[in-house]
Amino acid sequence: MRITDFIRTAGRALAFLAFITSTASAQIAVQATMSSRFLARGETASLDIAILNGMPRLERSPAVPQVPDVKIEAGQPEPRMISARRSGYVFPFLISSYKEGRHIIPAITLQLDGKTYTTPPQEFTVFNPDELKWSEASVGDQKMRYSASFHPLKDNPYEGETVPVEIKLYIPRDIPVEDWGIPEFERDGIACWRFEPSGSWGQTNILGRSYISVAYPSSMSATRSGTVSIGPANLRLMLRTIVNDPFPRMSPTPVFLAIPKFDLQAKKLPEGAPAGFVNAVGSFTMSSKTTQTELREGDPLSVDVTVTGTGNLDGMTAPKPKDADGWKIYEASAEQRGDERRQETGSVTFHQFMRPLGDKASVPGFQLVYFDPQLAQYKTIETPPIPLKLLPSLKEKPLASAPLAPPQAAGIPVEKMNDILGLVQPARIVLPGATRFPSWTWQLVPGLVALLLIIKAIWMKAGPKFRIEPEVAARRQAFRELERVSTADHPSFLRQAGRFIEQWLPKAATQDSSLHAILEERDATCYRGEGSPDAKGDRSRRSSILKVIRKFAWLWIAVAWFGFSSDSKAAGDEQLQTEAVAAYDSAEYEKAIQMWLDAGPFDRLSADTLYNIGNACYRMGVPGHAALYYRRALEKDSSHAEALQNLRFIERKYGSVSVKWDDYQYALTRLQLQTWRNTLWAGVWMVVLGVLVCLATRAGSKARIPAVIGLVLGPMIAAAGALGSHYYPDDSRFAPLTRQAVVVNEDSALHSEASRTSQEIIDARVGSLCEIIKDRGAWLYVSFATKTRGWIPAEDVEKVVPDKKPEAPKLHKPDADSRST
Repeated sequence: MRITDFIRTAGRALAFLAFITSTASAQIAVQATMSSRFLARGETASLDIAILNGMPRLERSPAVPQVPDVKIEAGQPEPRMISARRSGYVFPFLISSYKEGRHIIPAITLQLDGKTYTTPPQEFTVFNPDELKWSEASVGDQKMRYSASFHPLKDNPYEGETVPVEIKLYIPRDIPVEDWGIPEFERDGIACWRFEPSGSWGQTNILGRSYISVAYPSSMSATRSGTVSIGPANLRLMLRTIVNDPFPRMSPTPVFLAIPKFDLQAKKLPEGAPAGFVNAVGSFTMSSKTTQTELREGDPLSVDVTVTGTGNLDGMTAPKPKDADGWKIYEASAEQRGDERRQETGSVTFHQFMRPLGDKASVPGFQLVYFDPQLAQYKTIETPPIPLKLLPSLKEKPLASAPLAPPQAAGIPVEKMNDILGLVQPARIVLPGATRFPSWTWQLVPGLVALLLIIKAIWMKAGPKFRIEPEVAARRQAFRELERVSTADHPSFLRQAGRFIEQWLPKAATQDSSLHAILEERDATCYRGEGSPDAKGDRSRRSSILKVIRKFAWLWIAVAWFGFSSDSKAAGDEQLQTEAVAAYDSAEYEKAIQMWLDAGPFDRLSADTLYNIGNACYRMGVPGHAALYYRRALEKDSSHAEALQNLRFIERKYGSVSVKWDDYQYALTRLQLQTWRNTLWAGVWMVVLGVLVCLATRAGSKARIPAVIGLVLGPMIAAAGALGSHYYPDDSRFAPLTRQAVVVNEDSALHSEASRTSQEIIDARVGSLCEIIKDRGAWLYVSFATKTRGWIPAEDVEKVVPDKKPEAPKLHKPDADSRST
């Protein structure tokens, strides 16, 4: 097998693996990209239609667009790495034209899972290759003829207008290039992203010689009006040349290419800009949404404003509310765009925090004023108001003379100790002597535990298949009794058969004629006296009756096993959820919580159900229980984004003491911790199996191809899984889950002794996470993440993993003198 074929196979396998692993994390998107927007006459370029972040069901492949004087050919679709961090499924097209001038490829529509996705039109220019300016560069003792220049889509843009631009390079096709490099360039009055080589190369014939064309696309915008310029630029290529040292071999050789400066004339924006215009230049649409349709007085609100279109999305100032009267507006933050920021088309989302200062029935709409360079006029777009239900605050209202102030995040309480803690009872006064066993002996214990866990896991999967339900056992016993009826007593056999049908097959008896015939024969022989009661039945008739009953009995079992149980359960869950949501919407939060808790065994409640209970607790006015149930939801599903976000909100609002993690660690929660661990073991197994295949096969065997791919990809996958597992924000590192507890009462404190009259050490803020070290019934000895220890009343905390089924929390309002002094 040639090395080039192996590299191509390994690359496709890597792209396919990245494509599969990326399908569960982000929203489906469709992207259209041309390898170059500036083509010499007869030059071939590529147009890639990429489905990003997954592969949904495609109703039909995208149709080949028809453009006058442009030749478009469809290629073979395949998974491909779009960039270093994104993968997708690509439908490639080859583009070429001999007609000079500007051409526009119309929008392409795709139907994915019943949704319609449309790509923006693609504009490109075909020019006369005789206009190219050629230069020469020295490669060893030879000269290389090349052409390199800047090509903006517009040479007279408006100030602030985002314009596609690229560096176009033409070099002879017979010169091997190892690295295309990144150009270093100067600019005057221009803001521009870095130029990077396109993943696809074009080819063309110029002056009777074949050339490779490489585009370095980017986007730029003028920061002032008048004459602005980009360049000159310097580009270093690494070529593969043959040197004699003393034998011929391939050696990388650098060559430096000069790219001349390009001047543009930037136009000033027209006078008469409407009120509200800041710096948006392009063509846009806008939408706003929020997940908080109910809000309590004094609580902040987060609104996501998404601007989509073509223009200066990265430098745009956030849209403002149309009517901000009666609202406290905080500074908006924009989501950072990825590699797509080099494109002038896309979307950007702004996160706007705001707080109502009075009674509001809706969130105001947002307004964006922008200048459209295509129409050369200003435009204004708005979003509609969002209905809002404002609930009264659960806290005491301030005095009429007291001014309203924005809520401040409570700080972490400071320890107030002025003496040491009391004595603790040690388990041993003197530690046992050192053991003589080898230091690695302890590893036998987890090894044995792992073996037992594997056996248990296998039994948990396969064991239920061997268990017999009581109803099935009773039915089998009844059938055995029917078979044991004496052949000499045919009436007794008919009575027993009729009793079995009426007890176990009542529905089938009303639908099937053969079962109904057995019942008729029983009634005629045993009850109506139409047959001889002492007559001995025919053995063949007895066998046929048993055969009919046996067939319907086992068919009924299968239908009940696979259909009835799951359907009825699903219907019951849907009805209960509807009733619970109705109670929640009616502010009957305690009723909704109790309905969710009574839905089934507590240890089988889903993460979403626990999250809903947490929301109801917060609306009910018990934020401590809300934090508790958010943690219980995360224990079920560590990647539950809503529970994690709400938990962080409560901890920030009430100043709860918890385990602190970095922002990049929270990004790992998009996948579950077990997923990262499975990724680690998947990489290890790929390496192990790859080694075993290489040892068990001869050189040249085709089986070694996937083995080598496993040896290459396995360490990378294992390393990714190991890093994700190590840095995952797992609170179980603070304390075992069974010993974790949450402070649920708002008026609580740690004490130096198990007594309310003892000294207070620190305020135990509601929602704080602690570890239970000792349990003395009414008092618990706990430790916070700050390593602060003390005694706390048992009624003020609840375990994350409860010892028994919990009840719906009650709204607790402490007395004024409940705190010790």
